[in-house]
Amino acid sequence: MIDKCQREGGVLLVQPEHLLSFKLMGIDRSWAETDEGEESTLGQTIIGLYRDFESTSRDIVDESDENFSVKFELIYTMGTPAAVEMSPDRWILIQELLDMTELVVRGLMESETSVGGVPEGLLYEDHGAGRVPVIRVLGESAGREVVKTLAAD
Repeated sequence: MIDKCQREGGVLLVQPEHLLSFKLMGIDRSWAETDEGEESTLGQTIIGLYRDFESTSRDIVDESDENFSVKFELIYTMGTPAAVEMSPDRWILIQELLDMTELVVRGLMESETSVGGVPEGLLYEDHGAGRVPVIRVLGESAGREVVKTLAAD
């Protein structure tokens, strides 16, 4: 269907959530096939197709899109301004925890060749400076290792 659409100059309409779901399905399938001792051909095919979609797709927003709903309008409050409870500590704490998590996961990924190694089921995708990396915990043992290392730090 996709080849025919490209040959004939067609347009394939999909929602961004569908593309993300497609990508996650490819990653999950690759991990499952690796765990089962198979080559991850289906997973790699799905990921390759996702990359093709990403390189040729365009985001289009029309006036009926949810982004223009009234729930996204700005609301101006009245009265004396007051700080949010525990500000700014509440968001600094969260940011520091996320930074620590990134360092722990990156450290586990780099120590993969060491004795014991990184647990299977840990995925780290660095998207470069200024961008948040994607961290996925796909296995229970990987999750325990991340939490244990975070708690020790």
